[in-house]
Amino acid sequence: MKTTADTHKLIDIYTNLHLVSAKPKQAVHNAKNLSIVIVDADGVDFEALAKHLKLIQRYNVSAIRAHSLADATKIVASNRAELVLLGNSHEVSAGDDALAIYAELKNEVPVLFIAGETTDDGFDRDMVNYIDLDNLTPAVLELTIRNALHIFKLEQKLEQTTTRLNEVKCAKDNFFAHVSHDLKTPLNAILGYSEALMLGAFGPLDNSNVADTLTIINRAGTNLLGAINELIVQVSSVDYLKNPVWEMTDINDIISTAINQVDVFADCRKQKITKQFDALLCLTECDSNAVMQAVTSVLTNAIKSSPELTDISVSTKNCGKHVEIEICGQNIALTGALDAKCKGLEQSADTAKKDVGMGLSIIRSVVDMHQGHLEVSDTDESGTLVKISLPRKRPQSQN
Repeated sequence: MKTTADTHKLIDIYTNLHLVSAKPKQAVHNAKNLSIVIVDADGVDFEALAKHLKLIQRYNVSAIRAHSLADATKIVASNRAELVLLGNSHEVSAGDDALAIYAELKNEVPVLFIAGETTDDGFDRDMVNYIDLDNLTPAVLELTIRNALHIFKLEQKLEQTTTRLNEVKCAKDNFFAHVSHDLKTPLNAILGYSEALMLGAFGPLDNSNVADTLTIINRAGTNLLGAINELIVQVSSVDYLKNPVWEMTDINDIISTAINQVDVFADCRKQKITKQFDALLCLTECDSNAVMQAVTSVLTNAIKSSPELTDISVSTKNCGKHVEIEICGQNIALTGALDAKCKGLEQSADTAKKDVGMGLSIIRSVVDMHQGHLEVSDTDESGTLVKISLPRKRPQSQN
């Protein structure tokens, strides 16, 4: 398109509507001051546009000349303009530098185009705000400017709201992280040592009042731990696992941490957790917190379901492209509930509140998130083997 011809067309439209410079505009009460940058390039007539923009009734327009998009960006950066007006220029629709400058510019102020007919379809798709010379009236010109300013303010508010929502989400995630770590860790110790005292691990309890008090402490701690676990399960199914934090971590370190968290429970039941880690480094790109939550859930079920004086074994194996975690106990009470989960049956709220089976939804969600494999089988020694296989690289769907 010929921009010079379009500029003269704009002048003719105003002339035919008797809006010529010889006729002063009518004063409007509380008219707002508005600084507009006109990119005086590609045949755009700065003087003509500046003169006729001043005929707008609702704004006291102050026109500022710029010879390129780069110049317009500098003017906007100095807080001297609130809107940019430019022609349908090949400079904007061609070249990475021009497009980058334009993208930066329209994030700072609204941009209006003087556009008539154009054959550049790609450019048309980006021209959300433009002044169409083929269908222009003074009212449309003013309304277009008002709408551009209004839409830009709405976009800024939307961006601010989105930023605030992200901050709230981060605060919520930090809260649940602290709930999981700062509350569950001491609770595990309280429950473990109170149960150990009740079982006489540190000597007989001669005073019945002390035994009753320990029972109350253990029961209250168990109820609190169940409430915390239920809360974490509910949050995990909605949000926690949808925003994983991927990092390169040694699976052996994750499992060691999980064992340390539940080891006190095994001691109370006179059980022993043995670990056999692969000699090869099991570095894996995963969400370490999610994996540790899953392993802790399996170990907790193994401890509670296996008889006393039995062993629970944990092993890892580096299989090249994936790593395997095997947890074996005499009777891990996962099989029935986990098989139901695999068949697509949802765990009921009542089941989620029980000690046995707590966190099964987390185990399945963690494995699915990593696009891994979960297998539960019986062993020759009448035991139960839980095998978790995870790829060592982040799944492509999570990139």
